[in-house]
Amino acid sequence: MNPSSVATHPFQFPTPLTPVSSPLHPFEVAYDHLLHLQSLFSAQARALRIAYANLSFHLEPILQAFREFTGRADGQLDHHEKLLQGYEVDMAMLPKVVVHESLFRRRDKDGEDRKKTLVDWIHTKKMEQVRDWCQTAHSKLPCDCCLLTRRRLYQSLQ
Repeated sequence: MNPSSVATHPFQFPTPLTPVSSPLHPFEVAYDHLLHLQSLFSAQARALRIAYANLSFHLEPILQAFREFTGRADGQLDHHEKLLQGYEVDMAMLPKVVVHESLFRRRDKDGEDRKKTLVDWIHTKKMEQVRDWCQTAHSKLPCDCCLLTRRRLYQSLQ
């Protein structure tokens, strides 16, 4: 008689003749599945650690360059600001700076015996225009939005 052909009553326990897997079989399958998932997760975790280390390694030179650039840019912006603030004093000094005769061109020497100063060669109206252009460029260059963005980026990268 074939053991698989033995019918069992729905309320009867299986007899040793019926092929029934172990009562732990679903748990063993689940456990094997969890072990497999654990190995997948640990492989992904290792891959993420490697990728993070690689990104960190390559990000450091970028951060260093960014720090150097912002330091230089801030220094230049401060220097430009000081030049613009000193414009009035510089323009007031022009009539007081005497130019040596050896620097005159021949036509500048002829006819006048008075000493010439820098203001004789510099057009004050054009200098005011240049100052206005520089002032406009200086005020537009580091707009408040750009400064906030740059500071936030720099702080987030530290």
